[in-house]
Amino acid sequence: LRGRSVYLSGGGQAPLLAFDRKTGSVSSVGGGRGKDLFVFRNQVRATGYPLYWRQEDLHHIENASLQSDRGYLTIIQSKVALVGDKKNDKGQPIAEWAITPCDDISALAVARDGFVVAGTRRNANTVSHVLQAYNLSDGKLVWKQTIPAAPVSWGIALDAQQRVVVST
Repeated sequence: LRGRSVYLSGGGQAPLLAFDRKTGSVSSVGGGRGKDLFVFRNQVRATGYPLYWRQEDLHHIENASLQSDRGYLTIIQSKVALVGDKKNDKGQPIAEWAITPCDDISALAVARDGFVVAGTRRNANTVSHVLQAYNLSDGKLVWKQTIPAAPVSWGIALDAQQRVVVST
């Protein structure tokens, strides 16, 4: 729900649909394909796997940007970066910091002064699932803990008391 419209993943020809609550009209608004919706630069966008996914599809976030008070938290593959107003000599935005919290990022939630990431770590012999909190100003780890199963895609939320809820 944004403004007076409810946004829905189209799942077919139209990648993203907007249902106007006042007029009852439905329109295709573009914004990328995928079942995961987010707001980027005041526009609703879609990312992630298609609405109709198979059981064997991976459930991690490859590319997304989430707005925060300090800039945009941008996920590209397994990296998270804070992109603010700084630009290089060519006028392109540059990251204030970048981290690799885990091998596969499944979920990320933004708070006022930090963010929480749920994902999977892999090494030669083991796979572990983690929940980690970071400081928004410098990207430094605040706390971490393992979780018993793989988090589902975008399956994380923060409540009003900043408690973390993770879906596995």
